[in-house]
Amino acid sequence: MGAKNRKLKGDPGYRRVGRPTNAELAERTRAPKYTIAQMLEYKAEILRLLESGECLTLAEAAKRVGAKPTRVYAWLESDPDFTELHRLVKKMAADAIEVEFRTHANFIPQMMLLKGAYPEYRDNYRFIATSGKLEELLKELAEVARKQNKGINEPSTKIDVPVPEDTKQKESV
Repeated sequence: MGAKNRKLKGDPGYRRVGRPTNAELAERTRAPKYTIAQMLEYKAEILRLLESGECLTLAEAAKRVGAKPTRVYAWLESDPDFTELHRLVKKMAADAIEVEFRTHANFIPQMMLLKGAYPEYRDNYRFIATSGKLEELLKELAEVARKQNKGINEPSTKIDVPVPEDTKQKESV
């Protein structure tokens, strides 16, 4: 393209190659508008997919029904009924996994799902006890550990052991 045919930045119709127009950007970022009937239908289908186990995540179910996952997560935050139903469906799915877990030998992936659903199954689940007896035992254990560490790091007496003459190395001349 010659210099005479080149459009300048201020000329009408000028557009940088590869860069979308503002209208194209707005069209990409604009979320689709759903009617109330469509939203209810999408929500019901998403919950059905999660409950049946066909989809394991909310995003996967949203894509399956044709809704944007970000919109579905917005529904989860703005609609308390949908939030509660989603919580119950997750709980039911976790219960079904727990039943299956008890009957099958291949349980590692299922156990990971249970750890996500139930905090008591997690490896780092914290148990807080306020028993006085437990506190006494923990202090006693700490004292024993402190004494053992002191004995290892700081010997209390030095022992001189005589070395027999025949085991000493002779100096080389």
